[in-house]
Amino acid sequence: MNRSHFSRLLMVATAALLCFGFTGCGPNFGEKVVVDGTEIYYKDGAKKEDVDKLAEMLKNEGFVDGKKKSVQLLKRGNVWEFRMAVGKNSQKDKEVQESVKRLLLQISAALDGAEVEIHLCTPKLESVSVVKGLSGKKYTFDNTNVYYRDISLEQSKAIVAILFASSFASEPGIDFHFSQPASTVKIKMATTATINSQQMKMFATSVVQAASKKVFDGNVVEFEVCDPFFSTQSIISSKQFNVGGAGPIDTTPINTSPSGTAPNGTNPTGIDPVGGIAPLGGSN
Repeated sequence: MNRSHFSRLLMVATAALLCFGFTGCGPNFGEKVVVDGTEIYYKDGAKKEDVDKLAEMLKNEGFVDGKKKSVQLLKRGNVWEFRMAVGKNSQKDKEVQESVKRLLLQISAALDGAEVEIHLCTPKLESVSVVKGLSGKKYTFDNTNVYYRDISLEQSKAIVAILFASSFASEPGIDFHFSQPASTVKIKMATTATINSQQMKMFATSVVQAASKKVFDGNVVEFEVCDPFFSTQSIISSKQFNVGGAGPIDTTPINTSPSGTAPNGTNPTGIDPVGGIAPLGGSN
């Protein structure tokens, strides 16, 4: 995703919303917390302590920036809904839907790894499109964000030890997500860098072999190279190789050429928080 293009897209969405405004009548949006200009409404299972966690994350990640915007947090069973009002042209826009997947993962981490949906809504928070994506708990290793789900913290740290045997894993602009939704373990690497395909294959091959053999008792491990929003671009699987013969980890540095905004750089959520939110209190 080109950052300037996405920023421009959301600024257009914001301009459209400000023209609509909000009359102040209609449905009950719930209790409200205001954090540096951002209104966070919550109800239907969401509690104040949940909002406090969410607000802290939004502020740390730059979503809360002093400009007026409004969102809503709900809970339906075990699934959290984060509702954002966006302009009509953005409510079904595939580019917007992809971009908010990083924010979705950040929200999940703030809510202890719970499953989260982002709802792109009308100015009155009526859902039009639902975005689903990865979830998981989060920690940071060597300035790299690591998310994990369906595996233990110990298994996650064991994968990290394998990954960071190569200097490539600590290159700027890389985040990781680990999961085991069934028998197959998935290691996702989100990056904005241009990667040498042969060196990437060598690195990924050594990682899946070692993780399968040393951490997951021979279970299949897949390494997925992803774009900054964790959409898979290519996959290397341990089932292609003889796991029992896994050799030493390749430590050859991989040259990268940044081509976008680093996931753990100035805009780690992957979206520009200036745009895309309908001010429920009306236009400025």
